[in-house]
Amino acid sequence: ATLLLRHMARPTHLPDDTIADDFVTTRDHQASWKVAREYTTAGISGAHFGMYKAQASDPDLAQFDAAARSIPYRSGMAYKRWLKGIDAMLLKSSGNIRSDKLRTILLMEADFNMNNKKLSREGMWIAEKHKCVAPEQAGGRHDHTAHETALNSRLIYDNSRFRRKAMAVCSNDAKGCFDRIVHSIAYICMRRFGIPPHALKSMFTVIQKMTHHIRTAFGDSTRTYGPSPPGDTPYMGALQGNGAAGTVWTAVSTVIINAMKSLGFGYSARTAITNQMLHLLCFAFVDDTDLLHSVPSNYSKAADVQIEIQTVRDHWDGLLRTTGGALEKSKSYWYLLDYERRQGKWCFKPLAATPGDIHLFNDSTNQREPIERLHVTKARKALGIFSRPDGKMKEEKEYLRSKAETWAAAVRSRRLRKHDAWYCLSDV
Repeated sequence: ATLLLRHMARPTHLPDDTIADDFVTTRDHQASWKVAREYTTAGISGAHFGMYKAQASDPDLAQFDAAARSIPYRSGMAYKRWLKGIDAMLLKSSGNIRSDKLRTILLMEADFNMNNKKLSREGMWIAEKHKCVAPEQAGGRHDHTAHETALNSRLIYDNSRFRRKAMAVCSNDAKGCFDRIVHSIAYICMRRFGIPPHALKSMFTVIQKMTHHIRTAFGDSTRTYGPSPPGDTPYMGALQGNGAAGTVWTAVSTVIINAMKSLGFGYSARTAITNQMLHLLCFAFVDDTDLLHSVPSNYSKAADVQIEIQTVRDHWDGLLRTTGGALEKSKSYWYLLDYERRQGKWCFKPLAATPGDIHLFNDSTNQREPIERLHVTKARKALGIFSRPDGKMKEEKEYLRSKAETWAAAVRSRRLRKHDAWYCLSDV
């Protein structure tokens, strides 16, 4: 916790007077609703997106609505109707209806979420302008994509092979990262991005005091849950569906990454053209993270790297738990890359030549358990792409071919829908 608090300090290169506006202008209000989609589902009050879009087109109504949004944004209060939300559960994967495999989206009041989007947008603009976001975190940022993150990961694998440098890669996924963030930590991390305090207070007050209904196939439930009884710990998290949730996680993960890098963890390489030294702790896209580690010497052994990657993993887990998060063991795995000369050629060492495990604490058993270790020839799907450290793309080609064959079979045996035909025509 001490390490985390130390890196929550305001960046020294960020000017003291850098802070986003703490009010909503009529022009900003109209611009925001102009690009909003009319059919987006809103909260339980009945004040829907279509109403706000229509009112934003009228100067007087737009000025009134902007002033109504500015009151909580500038004072930190919350309207009573904001304190009710609807939990809608969506499929993460087709056909899997297990409750623990569904994604819960909170449907909140449209104007409340528009305030959250405003603080998110302006906070990220300040953070990007002053380079306050960790370069390793690509999620929730403009001009950053999952495919670029996967490509960068592949390039690090290539660099390790070219240099014959032993390294370890530990892939992990945070368990419900948006739903577990501690508000006090999120507040400080967001303040680092220059977001006004009262806007954050309004957002977190609503989350803590909200009464939740459940949306089902039979309609919205009359029974509710929340808020916590007086004296109990209030509900935490940024909640999926919140327009600021991505920025909250970016702010928190940036502090965690900076704290880890201060301890010397990560992978270092020198660029070929500019001769600059790069030091990367991980490749992260929202909560999907590949931790990287190697020792400084090019003559390091796999055993040395293995010992240190366990320390890296323990620190990452500890810092994540401090913010309220936890790691999902079932989605965790790791690689250990080391090389040897065999019959005149450089090859990866087999698993038998580099034995060992790294462990993760399991909350359900209160014990440390080993996580799955993969050989460099085994691929796992990450960020939508099957990749593996040896650089081969066999599994990805097979996956793409199977998708193409499934689509071709569907086209041959079924009538093409009108909107599919129009999409294909307009896309060309």
